[in-house]
Amino acid sequence: MAANQDIVFVQIPVLRAFMKDVLLTLGVCAADAETVSEVLSEADARGIPSHGVARFKGFYADPIRQGIINPKAIPTIVRDVQATAVVDGNFGLGHPIGRFAMDLAIKKAKKFGLGFVTVRNSNHYGIAGWYASRALANNMIGITGTNARPSVAPTNSVEPMFGTNPIAFAMPVDDEFPFVFDAATTIAQRGKVETYARLGKTLPDGWVIGEDGQCKTEPASILSELTKGKAALLPIGGIFEETGSHKGFGFATIVEILSSVLQQGAFLQQLSGMQNGKRVPNCIGHFFAAVNMECFGDVEEMKKHAGELLKTLRAAKRRTPEQEIFTAGIKELRTAQRSEHQGVPVDSEVIAEILSLKKDFSLSQYQFPFE
Repeated sequence: MAANQDIVFVQIPVLRAFMKDVLLTLGVCAADAETVSEVLSEADARGIPSHGVARFKGFYADPIRQGIINPKAIPTIVRDVQATAVVDGNFGLGHPIGRFAMDLAIKKAKKFGLGFVTVRNSNHYGIAGWYASRALANNMIGITGTNARPSVAPTNSVEPMFGTNPIAFAMPVDDEFPFVFDAATTIAQRGKVETYARLGKTLPDGWVIGEDGQCKTEPASILSELTKGKAALLPIGGIFEETGSHKGFGFATIVEILSSVLQQGAFLQQLSGMQNGKRVPNCIGHFFAAVNMECFGDVEEMKKHAGELLKTLRAAKRRTPEQEIFTAGIKELRTAQRSEHQGVPVDSEVIAEILSLKKDFSLSQYQFPFE
C-alpha cells in the first residue's frame, strides 16, 4: 500500500480553538472544552499523533452526537476518606474527569502527603502524561494509569482481553528536561495502528497477533479484526515468555486492577462499548496519585539528586557515537518546541474529518492551510 503523502502542517492554536468551538456547539461547558482541546493539541505537539486531533471526531465529537458520551456530565465524589477518594465520571468526557481527579489527588497530597483517587464510568482521557505532569508545579510526583477497550491478548492467548493500559510517571527534577514517562503496556497501541493505516504503512512484524496465532502487519484489516475480536495487540515482550511477554502482561494487569477494583468499575471485555450489537458507554476507569516530596526532605536537594541521576544515565557509553541516550520526556519536549513554530502534521483522512466537522457545525470563521 502506498504511503499517504498528503500532509499539511497546521498551527496548534488554530486546531485547539477549532476543537474547542466544536465542543461548545455540542453543549460542552467552556472549561471542559478547553481541557479536551488542550490535551489533544498537546499530544500532537509532543509528537503523539495517535492521541491528538486524529481522534477528535471518532472518539469524542461523534460519541457525543450519538448519545454515548454525556457532554454535560459533572464528576461526583462517591467516597472520600482522608488521602483517598472514589470518583464517578457519570459517562462524561475523560479529559475533564481526569483533570478533576488528578487535582483532587494533588489537593489531598498537600494535606496528607499522598493523594490517591480512582475513577469509574469515564471515557478515553487522551495522553496519560498530561495528568501526571499537573503534579510537577506543586513539587509532587504524579502517577496515573487507565484501562481501555479490549484489544490486547494475555501471554499465550490470541483473545483481546484488556486494553493498552498506559501508565505515566512525572517527577520534578533540577534538569533541562522534565522527567515524564508515559507509555502503554503493549508494544504499540491501537492509535498507532490507526496512524499507520492513515499513512498506508505496513506494521512491523510482532506488534499484532491473529486468531490463528500468526503475526499480522496490514493495519486496515487489523483495525477491522480488532473490532471483531479476531486480532489482538501484544503486550511488551511480544508473543513469548522467553522475550518477557509475561512482564508486559503483568504490568497491564496491575493497571487494570488499579483502574477497576478499588472503584468497583468495569473491567476487561466489559469495556468493549458494545451491548447487543449497539454502542454503549465504555465505562472506562482511571487512577491518579500525587506524592508530596516535601514530606521526604528538602525538595530542591531531591530535585538536584534526580537531575544528577538522569544526567548520569545520559552520559553512559553509547552503542554508537551518533546515538543519543534519551531519558523520558526529552524527545517530546524537543518535538513540542519544534511544533510551536512549524505547527503539527495533519494527514488527508484527518483533514477530511476536520472539514466535515467545520461544515456540520458551520464554523466558517476557520480557514485552514489545506483548504
